[in-house]
Formats: sequence, C-alpha cells, structure tokens
Amino acid sequence: MNYKLLNNVTGWLVFAISTWVYFATMEETVSLWDCGEYISTANGLQVGHPPGAPLFNMIGRLFSAFSEPHEVAAAINRMSALSSSFSILFLFWTITHIARKLATRNGEPLNDSKIIAIIGSGFVGSLAYTFSDSFWFSAVEGEVYAMSSFFTAVVVWAIYKWDEVADEAGSDRWIVFIMFLIGLSVGVHLLNLLAIPAMGFVYYFRRYTYSNKGFIMAGVISIVILGVIQALIIPGMVSMPAFFERVFSNSGMPFNFGAWFFFLVLIGLLVWGIMYSHKHSKYILNLALNSFAVVVIGYSCFGMIIIRSQANTPIDENNPENFVTLLSYLNREQYGSWPILSGPYWNSEIKKSVDGNPIFMRGFAVKRGDRLIKGFRTEEEANRYIAKKGLTGVKVNEEYFIADDRKGTEYVYEQTTFLPRMFSRDPRHIAGYKNWSGYDGKGRVKVTNARGEVEGLPTFGNNLTYMLEYQMGWMYWRYFMWNFSGRQNDEQGYDGTPLEGNWISGVNFVDNELIGNQENLPAHMKANKSYNRFYMLPLILGLIGFFWQMLRDPKNWFVVFLLFFFTGIAIILYLNPKPYEPRERDYAYAGSFYAFAIWVGLAVYALFDMAKNLKLREFAYFVGGVFALSGIIYVMEGSEGHAFSHVMLYIALVSFAMIAVIFAVGMFLKQDRVTATLATIICIPAPYLMGAEGWDDHDRSNRTAALDLAWNYLQTCEPNAILFTHGDNDTFPLWYAQEVEGIRRDVRVVNLSLLGTDWYIDQMIRKAYESEPVPFTITEDIYRQGGAIDQVFINSGSQKWEDLTFAMDSLANDDNHMPYEGRTFGMMNTNKLYMVIDKNKIKENHVVRDEDMNNVVDTIKFVVPKGYMFKNDVMILDLLAHFDWKRPVYFAGTADAETYLGLGDYFLLKGLNYKFVPLYNPNPSRQEFGKVDTDTMYHMFMDVYRWGNMNGKGVYVDYYTRRLTNNYRLQFLNLAEALVNEGREADQKRLYYENMVRITEDSLNRGGGEAMEKRLANLKVQLDKNKNLKAEKYDKAKKVLNKAFEVMPEENVPLDRIVPSYVPLCYEVGDDTLGNRLVESLVKMHDENLTYYFNAGERFSINMMDDISLSRRILMMMYGITTQSYKKPEVAAKVEAVLQRQDAAFYSWMNAIIKYDSKIGGMKLYQTFPEVFEK
Repeated sequence: MNYKLLNNVTGWLVFAISTWVYFATMEETVSLWDCGEYISTANGLQVGHPPGAPLFNMIGRLFSAFSEPHEVAAAINRMSALSSSFSILFLFWTITHIARKLATRNGEPLNDSKIIAIIGSGFVGSLAYTFSDSFWFSAVEGEVYAMSSFFTAVVVWAIYKWDEVADEAGSDRWIVFIMFLIGLSVGVHLLNLLAIPAMGFVYYFRRYTYSNKGFIMAGVISIVILGVIQALIIPGMVSMPAFFERVFSNSGMPFNFGAWFFFLVLIGLLVWGIMYSHKHSKYILNLALNSFAVVVIGYSCFGMIIIRSQANTPIDENNPENFVTLLSYLNREQYGSWPILSGPYWNSEIKKSVDGNPIFMRGFAVKRGDRLIKGFRTEEEANRYIAKKGLTGVKVNEEYFIADDRKGTEYVYEQTTFLPRMFSRDPRHIAGYKNWSGYDGKGRVKVTNARGEVEGLPTFGNNLTYMLEYQMGWMYWRYFMWNFSGRQNDEQGYDGTPLEGNWISGVNFVDNELIGNQENLPAHMKANKSYNRFYMLPLILGLIGFFWQMLRDPKNWFVVFLLFFFTGIAIILYLNPKPYEPRERDYAYAGSFYAFAIWVGLAVYALFDMAKNLKLREFAYFVGGVFALSGIIYVMEGSEGHAFSHVMLYIALVSFAMIAVIFAVGMFLKQDRVTATLATIICIPAPYLMGAEGWDDHDRSNRTAALDLAWNYLQTCEPNAILFTHGDNDTFPLWYAQEVEGIRRDVRVVNLSLLGTDWYIDQMIRKAYESEPVPFTITEDIYRQGGAIDQVFINSGSQKWEDLTFAMDSLANDDNHMPYEGRTFGMMNTNKLYMVIDKNKIKENHVVRDEDMNNVVDTIKFVVPKGYMFKNDVMILDLLAHFDWKRPVYFAGTADAETYLGLGDYFLLKGLNYKFVPLYNPNPSRQEFGKVDTDTMYHMFMDVYRWGNMNGKGVYVDYYTRRLTNNYRLQFLNLAEALVNEGREADQKRLYYENMVRITEDSLNRGGGEAMEKRLANLKVQLDKNKNLKAEKYDKAKKVLNKAFEVMPEENVPLDRIVPSYVPLCYEVGDDTLGNRLVESLVKMHDENLTYYFNAGERFSINMMDDISLSRRILMMMYGITTQSYKKPEVAAKVEAVLQRQDAAFYSWMNAIIKYDSKIGGMKLYQTFPEVFEK
C-alpha cells in the first residue's frame, strides 16, 4: 500500500464528510447569542466586543462580500463550517502521524496491516470529533470558536510536520510558520496560545536527548513563551506605542507621531537583530527574532480595529480609535478582573481601597499651568465650560488627559487565600458558592458581611469543594461527558439537579446511580432531541487510546496530554467560573475534546497492537485489576450511591469485550490485515452513534427563530422609535437584522446593559442609517466613565415629589455632585418623580390614538423602586425628561420590573414591546405592566409576526429558543385574556344598555317627549355597538389561542408552565376541543413526571421537590377547572383518577423521604408543601 497516497485521500474523504455534515445542519441565518454581533461586525468590518476578532471579521467579509443581504449569515456560517471541516482534516493527519510514530517506534517498517490500522485510527478519531457535541455546535454558526479550532488544528499538525523533517535543512521554517499562525490566531481568539506548551515538548523530544533537567526546562521555557506572548507581546504591542503616543503628543508633537516612532524603532531593532544573528551564526537568537517578527506581523491585523473605529461605524464597541483606548479594549476592562492564584473570599473584609490605573482620553484639556481642571471631548465644550465658570488664566490644550483617575477603585482585603475560587460579592453568586461548597457559616475565622452580620469565612476545604464539584465537575467534566458518553437534555443546568443538563451513558445500570431510576422516564424527556446516548463507547475508546499510548509512547502521550490539560482544566483554573453562568460554556473547552479525540482514534491502533502483542497474562492482569479496583471503589462509596464504581465496572466490561474479541482474532487468525480491519470496524460504531444520536439536536437547518425574533421586535415599533432592550438575545439579532439585512433601520435599538458605558452613549447620540440621534441631554463630561452618574444615590425615604426634568438637570450639573473619598457621586432628593404632560404635543405627535386623548393624564407620576441608580437608569430618565414626545419609546418585554424604573403603569403592550404612553394603566400583576392594546397586538400576532418556522417538521427548538417561546406563549395568553376581558366588559355594557332601552321604552310609552326619543336612539346605538362585541372578541381570542399552538406545536415546543393558564380561556371562549386536548396532554405529562419523580430514588427525588410541587399544582388546577370553573365531567373523571393515584404515591414518597433524611427531608418537605402540613 502507498501510505502517503492513502493518508492524503482518506484525509480529504473525511474532510468531505465533515463538510457535508456541517453544511447540511448549518443554520441558514443568524443564530442566538453573539452570532448576530459577529456576523454584523464581519459584514460591515465593524468593531465588536473586547478583545475583538479582526481576522475573523476580515475573512468573514471576504465570504460575505458577494452575497445578497439575506444570504450574508449563511455565507459566514459556511465559513465556520469550512473552518471546522478543515480542522477535522488536520486532526486526521495529526492522528495518523502520531499512530505512525507508534507503529515505527522501534525502527519497525510500515506494512499493509499497520497502514490499515493507522488510517483507521485517523478515520475513527476525526469522525468522532466531527460529531462531538461541542465542536459540532460551533461548526454551524457564525462565531469565532470554529475558526479558533482551525488554528489550533493547523499549528498542532504543523509541529508534527516539522517533526517529520526536523533533521533537514530549513526545517525550522515550520516553526516560523507556526508562530505566524499564532500571531494571526490572536485576531480570532486567544485559545490557540494554549497549544504552545504541547508544541514545546514536541520540539524538545525531537531535538534533545531526554533528561529530567531538560524535561523540566522544556516545560518552563514553554510556559515562558506562552506567558511572553499573552502577557507581554499582546498587551505590550499596544501599551508601548500608547505610552510613546501619550508622552510625545502631550510634549507638543503631532498626534500619532509617538506610535509611529515606536514601531519604526521596533522594526529597525528587529531588522538589525535578525541580520546580526544571521551574520554571527547565532541560530537560536535568529529563530527567536524571526518568530517574534512574524507573531507581530500576524498580530498587526488589530490595526483594522483602530482604522474602523476611527470611521465611527454604527457598531463601535469601546471606541478603540487610538492605541491609548485600544489598550483598555484589549485588556477587556469593561468586564472587570478576577483573582487566580491569590485573592479574597466573597465575605472577606475590605482592609483599604487603593487607586487603579488611570484611564486616558484624547480631547481638550482645560488647564491652569500644568494642573488639569477638566477635560472635554471637543474644544467647543471646553470653551463653553470656561465661560460658564468664568475661569481666567486658563488654557485649552488638545492632548491625552486623565478621564478617570480611578481613585479608590480597587480593594485590599484582610483575608485572602491561595487559589481563590469563591470571590464574587454578587448575592446570586454567593448563593451558588454556598450551594456547591457545602458552606455552613461555621468557619473558624469570623468576619462581618455586607449586611453587618457575623459569619464564618469559608474554609479552604469549602474552596476546594467548590472548585472540584462545580468548576471541574459541573463546568468541565459534565461537558466532557456530553461529548463522549451522552447527554440527558438541552436544559441549562445550574444547581446540579438530577433533571437538567446532566451527562448520561444510556445504560440504566450506570444512569440509575447518576441521576435516578430511569425506568419510568417520561415521554417528553425521551423526546428531547438532546437526549443523546453514546453508551460511553467514545469514552471507552479514548481511555484505551490514552493508556495504550501512555504505555507504548509516553513522550507523545505527554504532548497530547498537555494539549488536553491546557485547553481544558487550565482554562477552568484561569477563568475561575462563577455560578449561574447565563449560558452553557462547553464550546470554550473544545480544544480539550480535540485532544481526547486523538486518543479515541488511537484506540484503533491500540486494539490492533493488542491483538499482536498482548500476552494472555497481561490481559488477565488488566481485567482483574480493573474489576478489583471497581470493587474497592464500590465499598469506599458507602451508602450514598455507587456512580463511580458502576461507571468503572461498565467501562471494564465493554473494554474487556472489545479486547477479548480482538485478542481472540489475533490469537487464532494470525492475519494482521484482517485484524487491523476488524480493529477499525470495532471502533466505527462510536462515531456513527455520535452522529446518529446527535444529528437532530445539531440540525439547525430550516430554523429562523433568531431573525424572526428581531423582525417581531422591530415591526412592533412605530417609525423612528427608540427601543430599549436588555440582554444579548433581544439585542444581537436586532443588530444583525438592521446592519446586515437592512430591516427597520429607522428604529434605534438601545441596549440597557451597554448604556452604562460612555462609549455606547457616544454612539447613541450619533445618527445611524435612517435613525436620528437619541436625544440625551447629559453631556459627555458628566456621563464619562468614572463620573458622578456612574452611581447615583437616591433619598428614597423622602415623601417629596420632584419634577423629572428638574431632577435630571440637577444631575447634569457638576455643581450638584457630592465628593467622597476622591470620587464624585450624583444625588437625587427623592425617588418620587413626575412629568407634566403637554397634551398638545401628545396630539401633535400622535402618541396615542384620538379616541384615547380624553384619557391622557395631566401628570405622569412614578416611584423609582430602589435607593440608587446606575448610569443606564439615569440616561433613560434623561431621555424621558427631554424627548418632548417627538419619538415613540418602547421597552422590550423581557426585562424584570426593576429595569422599568417604576414606569410600568404607563405602559401599553403593543406586541412583544411595551410603549411608554401618558395613559395611566395600573396592572395588579407582578409579571405584566400596563394595558394591552388588543387591536395592534392582534394584528401583530395574527398578521405581521414571523415564528421561526418552529412548526416545521423536525425543526429543532433548542432550550435557548424555547426561552423565547415562553415569552411568545405568555404574550399570546395576555392577548387572549385581554380580548376575553374586553368581551366580558362588552357583555356587561350590553346588559346595561338592554335594561336602559327597556326602561326608556316604558317611559316613552307612558308619554315621554322628544328628548326621551333622542335618548332612546342613542341607547340603541350603544346597544348595537356592544350587542355582538362579546362574540367578536371571543372569536378573536379563540383564534389567538389556536394560533399559539399552530406556530409552536407541542411536538416541537413542549408544554411549559404557562400552558395550564390557556385551559380556562379555551373553555371560556367555547373551544372545548383545544381545551380538552391541552388538559389531556398536561395531565399525561405531569402524571408521567410524578411517576418518574417518586420512583427516582430518595437520594435524587429530594432534589426534585419543586418539580413535584409544580406537577401536583398543575394536576389540581386541571381538576379544579374541569369540575368547578367549567364543568367537563368526562375530562374531569380522567383527571380525578390520575390525581387520586398520584396523591397516594405522594404520601408514600413523602414518608420515604422523611425516613431517608429526617432533618433535610422534613425541612424541605415543609418548605415546599406547606399546604400538606397545614392540613
């Protein structure tokens, strides 16, 4: 066999397979999360979030340049798909290279059987990674992780290409090529740098004879190279020109001269150093300088960030238009920092505050001598300030001045620890720390927390428990097992409960110990498309490859292990993840899964090698050892479950079966080519199973949920509207819709999270496409970072009402700011504010319909529901104080009540958005605000909105999309409920007017005059108006209720906790068919749920109490509706039978729980089911 030809052809075959897979399952438009931002910034070469991805943007622009606007997302998604399939290609060649080194480790020649095993290894390993959950997810969307994986795959392949030719002249060109790729990869994502330690050891093992000292030095040098690039070159190539630029410019030199001076000096020194090292044969120095040069050349792609930021593109995050501001951008300063090796616990006491690094800004400084008085963005603002203050003897210089001195912004703590894992002081994070660490407040060291309470500092044991249980276990190991063992569902897991986002194997013997008895698993849980069962086959193959390579080729095993460690566990240690992440983060560790896929592939060669070389005694020792270890672990686990020992035993059994088969073939057939082929065939089911099980939950074709969400938000708005949004998923799709497809560019989308930054406010006050500037009035020197409105304190105890315009104008005046510990803060006299309404402006600007003008209030009064505000809150109120009702203002309906600043009584629900109007519409509901505009909303939901093709056959509606459908279903429900209420009101009016007509007719018959006749005529007009209105409203409500399940059918969007509230409305409007169907579906689902919960085992069901409570409440709700509210005897009988059976099961389960753990069980039972104990 021709190994080289077969290796190349099979590699390209694998590439073709993976390309087809990713193209077939790719999302054809924008996806949720950051994809909308990345596609928008790539298509328009704009500036995305720190630290930027300029190379991704430039390559993305090449892919999208020749596409129609509606095809841009698909083009960039194809770029991700091709990046991923090329990663698979290079992975294949990496595995075959490593397998060939195994095959020829003792100088043995390649033969046909070895070639088959080598190619089989590459084929199995690369296909396993093709179908791995996390990598496949990133491969089919327009995000940076696919391209980042591509760079990792290329540099790992390239170091092994160098390994092949290391003894040839000029071989170190591969090293320079690798360093160039590393420099380029920084323009996509920093993850590629983590391959450096592994590559360092490839270099060491190839060039040097092994010694303990050499091994340690190789590790130190590899880490130093990684650290130099990440901590010195990447920030240094910006901080140094920023320093020179600031010093030179502030010394009177032209702007940009300092930066150019630095780079000219750097280039000169590099050229001289390369020439000197070449001339004097200083080879290592020459290689290092060339490598440094190409890293810088690759890294220079970040010049695009400055160039495009200077163009003031619509998306210009952090405004990094010079090296001074680019440094803050690269350092991700807006996201804050976190401790790694040393730092505080969440309740460590603050010892003192210290100054942070000042923030510099280019602008016009008002100075007296050398003392800075104040800086401004423009010279006009500076001169206006001088005139306002009546300053004399001052000058205005254009320079880099300190915009935020950051006095007292960093803290020194009394109590610190090594490797701090629980550091965040956010109350939500603290709750997670306590949950995962076993913290009980009884630590030996006592501290006073933020509430003034004395409690124990967490122990180092708590710290390690949190790290192992949550960070390593939940945030890494769980993701790892998703990829190589199986996945329970796509629900996001937060607290480690048995029902959400766990890993599984598909083998009940194992899963029963992991997440509870699986015998009664409900149908809807089985129907979850992410219910993937790989039966641990990929994991088992990976472990076989892992141990066999470790035994047969420890050097290359160590290289792969370093890649596995640094792209997995090391990331966890560095990022120090906090509890309750907004989304699952498995994509960040795909490099680690890439390394493990190498071992999955090497299992083929391992099995082949075993068949030839494994001795019966070795096999017996292996089997006996694993079974003995499983037994020891089983005993050590005690009574609290045997998950680990069951996993070990299952792995041992399957491994035994695989090895026994191949061992028997090797012993009896002695046909090496057959053995090699059989080894491949034995391993092929693993990637096949991964592809077959994973296809439906990775197939995003025909889904348009994110784009249609953006469409719906934008179409709700009137022309030239301002729309306040909150999170990523109600902002980035809108950016994409406007920036790429040009949908409703007249609407200005204002993200409230970003509105707390000065650079974003700068963008909002610029015109963008057809959207006029947002009419904020607070000036830049006031809303600048570090200014007084970063945090505003409110005297919420005051009973005084204050005019909103006066309050905002006071905040905008720096004379009213309060100095405190080197900083200034804004103050508000009260949280009770009002706006005087000019009804002429309301009418002139058509803020409300003509028929509602009589209901326009004279004064809008609202109470800010907190004792402080941040900058984004202040800017909202500044807008409302000064916009004169010239533009419609909307709020996306997904934020919490506090975000709306007490304005909810003046909201009008127009669809997915609330419109702010001068109509007082108090709503007693805590979840909803204001009044429903049924006419507009009905039109939107029935005629205008698009629904993401969620009713398409087989369309995958994943967890994060289902979170959107929760809001859709809620708003369908709100609309139907409002229509029903209007129908009831109309019927009450009908009864009233019927009675009045009858009374008036009687009076007229007794001799009423002309006035009585006119009155009767008017009453009959009102009667006719309301006579059929109830039927019309009910008919509309019926259509709305049916539409909800037409566009989001149960088979694609499972019934959620909102659906039970549909049932009484269905019966109210006379749609018994839909009502009965929903009752039967809900009862079936929750009957199955309770059966599953009660039989899961006490160890698991004790953590399902909230779910048990929910299912019981829904069953009782269905029973009450069908027996009391709306008598449906046939349906009620079925509900009653289920309820009686589950009631009996409930009390039996409750007794078992109390016996299982009387302390925890009893307490949790009482808290969750107080109504039971009250009885």
